[in-house]
Amino acid sequence: MQADQTPPPEEPSSPEPTNHLAMETLSEVILTLTARISREAVLDEILRQARRLVPFTAANIVLLEGDTLRLARWQGYQDVDDEEAFAALKQSLVDFPLDAEVVETRRPLFVADTWQDDRWIPTLHSAWIRSFIALPLCFGERVLGLLRLDSHEPGKFSADHIRLLRPLANAAAIALENARLYNQIRQELAERKEAELEVLELNRRLFAVQYAAATIASSLDLPYVLRVLADEMTNLLNVEGCFVFDWRAGKDTLTLLTAHLPTGRSDAPSTLSLADFPLAHRALKEPSPRQVVFNSPDLQPSERAYMEKWHLKTILTVPMVFREQAAGLILAVDGQRERTFSLEEVALAQLLANQAASAIQNARLYRKAQQEIEERKRIEEKLRKLSRAVEQSPVIVIITDPDGKIEYVNPKFTQVTGYTPEEAIGQTPRILKSGEMPPALYKHLWETITSGKSWQGELHNRKKSGELYWGMASISPIRDAEGRITHFVAVQEDITERKEAQNALAQSEARLFAEMQSVLSITRALVREINLDNLLAFIMSQAEHLTNANGALILSWNEERQQLEVTLGHKTPPALEVGTPFPHHHSLISEALASGSVQMTNRAQEDERATPLLHLLQLEGVASLLCAPLTTPKEWLGTLLLWRRQAEGFSVADRRLLGLFADQEALAIQNARLHARNRRLAIEQERHRLARELHDTVTQSLYSIAMAANTALRLLPPSASSERLREPLVHINTLAKQALTEMREQIYLLASTTLAEKGLVAALTEHCHSLTQRYGLAIHFTGDPDLSLLPEQEQALYYAAREALWNVVRHAAATRVDISITRQQNCILFSLTDNGMGFDPSLVEQEGMTGLRSMKERAAQVGGSFEIRATPGRGTTVIIRLPQQAMMAQT
Repeated sequence: MQADQTPPPEEPSSPEPTNHLAMETLSEVILTLTARISREAVLDEILRQARRLVPFTAANIVLLEGDTLRLARWQGYQDVDDEEAFAALKQSLVDFPLDAEVVETRRPLFVADTWQDDRWIPTLHSAWIRSFIALPLCFGERVLGLLRLDSHEPGKFSADHIRLLRPLANAAAIALENARLYNQIRQELAERKEAELEVLELNRRLFAVQYAAATIASSLDLPYVLRVLADEMTNLLNVEGCFVFDWRAGKDTLTLLTAHLPTGRSDAPSTLSLADFPLAHRALKEPSPRQVVFNSPDLQPSERAYMEKWHLKTILTVPMVFREQAAGLILAVDGQRERTFSLEEVALAQLLANQAASAIQNARLYRKAQQEIEERKRIEEKLRKLSRAVEQSPVIVIITDPDGKIEYVNPKFTQVTGYTPEEAIGQTPRILKSGEMPPALYKHLWETITSGKSWQGELHNRKKSGELYWGMASISPIRDAEGRITHFVAVQEDITERKEAQNALAQSEARLFAEMQSVLSITRALVREINLDNLLAFIMSQAEHLTNANGALILSWNEERQQLEVTLGHKTPPALEVGTPFPHHHSLISEALASGSVQMTNRAQEDERATPLLHLLQLEGVASLLCAPLTTPKEWLGTLLLWRRQAEGFSVADRRLLGLFADQEALAIQNARLHARNRRLAIEQERHRLARELHDTVTQSLYSIAMAANTALRLLPPSASSERLREPLVHINTLAKQALTEMREQIYLLASTTLAEKGLVAALTEHCHSLTQRYGLAIHFTGDPDLSLLPEQEQALYYAAREALWNVVRHAAATRVDISITRQQNCILFSLTDNGMGFDPSLVEQEGMTGLRSMKERAAQVGGSFEIRATPGRGTTVIIRLPQQAMMAQT
């Protein structure tokens, strides 16, 4: 019996072919599994690759669902088991301790002989299994499932097989998680698409109602209104046809007004008897919509006969209600399918039907009114002039003779134009011409009214004072009993304010659209741009453009120094360089930071809050300032400041827009910082991984070489012929020990944890002491223990110092090294000087100088600079500076 979670290391009988197969299989697995997004395809590929690595009788993959293992994929059971029964297999971890052990420990195990292992639980489907392997499929800390291999031969599996299968299990877990995420994203996209289709369908219905309502409300042509109603009701409900019936209270029959006939139908019921169709009677009586399908058990015989006669399967009856009384009925019909209308569809149909009822009544009243007007024309002909010239009219009324000379103006004319009746009478309306309208318009106007027709349109006129105004004019001829034109009457409404409001609305809509486009542009830039400087410059330029500002400045908050410093500016004085402190106390900026809201002033020359800012900006003629805080719920990031010189100040809309831009900028800063931090973390993780691999591979090989050389030297007999072999063996032994020492130092450089546990100064002190004891090198280190550095800055200086010291030990032949880390006015200064042999600095970029290039790259990653000073025979000095603004920008 043998069952082991941590197989002891064994030397494979033929390691090279096995390792080659494992590496080839792992490469193929990674490429294949990462390219597959179907879970079933991933599972099949896992089993296929497992068979390449380890021969087995049968294998399966089970996925973990709570405390239960569910069979997901299998191979080989058709020859040894009832495959149909096996396919439905589910196992509780409580009942199978070996599987539970693998899930709990997340480590693989194998059983050489199941008959000799007490933990093996035999079942109906597992009696034939003699040896067994189980590997967990782990993604991070989660166990996704198990890969299990079965064999009918005892001793079939070993620890070597686990070693071969482990990389496959790791790659398989990643592929399974990718497949799960892909399916989840597909489902979310499908749900989003379905929601979008629902919105589009709702928009279509609302547009149909809006179009029909607009047509019904604007037209007095009853046949046209009814046709539009029938067509739009059909489209709205997505049915084959629609019948519109007129009904008078107390009548037993409805009369067809219009119809939208189903495809292939050429006739429609001209009347509808309430006795033949009781459903219509109920809909009119209550009144409320009713719907019925042909196979409904509640359908009355007369209704079924009516539907059979007209080949209908679905009917929706919608009463047309006017002033709480039914005035008609709409039948929406479908002869192809039975369907149930939603509450939303019924409500929209009822709304449209009620609007149609109102339109029908209006059209009837209009016809009646027209008849009355024609009747009264003969009686009121002599009063026409008086009826059109109402003294108290809120609009301008002008009456002219047939030649266009003014005979009468009402008081509103004088109020609007400034001309008195005495000044206007005898003149022509040309006194109001502004010169803004084309001559062709006046020509068309005169030709229209002299031909006996009315003219309507907008006129841009001039008052007596020279001020312009807009008027909506309606000019009509007045005829005598013989039909001759005796006068013209013009009714004109002053619509100046309305036009200004329309223009303001158009400008507001244009501005809103531009704001939306800008916000979308910023959002897209935020997603794709990870360079903070580029993103801040883009946001600042957008803010300037949309607020029509003359300049802008972005200030960042230095938490360590408790002050604002210049980060980015446009049209600012040369003195305001990047990193320059920017005092802000008792200013518009301090108010913005304290309140967390945008602050504005359009009286910058008088406002005390603006005085210190204008002094620092050294700008003349600035009239307005706009300042937005850049904050998150936990910290200040800085401010965004805009200014204008023109008299027209910033608006409330500008204030709102800048607040929006400030929020976007805060998100951009956080996004860029997270990206930089993630990149540094990834680098450190790769260093630790490399250290582990070097320790487990190259170091072990070097140790083996040294041990083999030592053994050969001890076994070599003392003879003259043996001396020829001793010298190369001694050389091999020396080289292996030297390489092993260097490799251990490099691993220590990669994977040291002292820095994270003790901090920069303590870690370097400990390392210097270690080098002094090991190599006898006199190292004098001074460091400020109160330095406040970010973790990534400490890592950069720590590993650069270790790299420099290792170069001294290996190449400099020095006896003394002086190291210091101090704070200067604008930076953190690291300096290392040795008294060794020195070298030519121009050789830094040549091959073999990787240590110096590594130090230079580390300094650049945290915004610092690297400098090397060396003279052959006089020692070497390494200097690294971390600017204060670099520290602030990453805070």
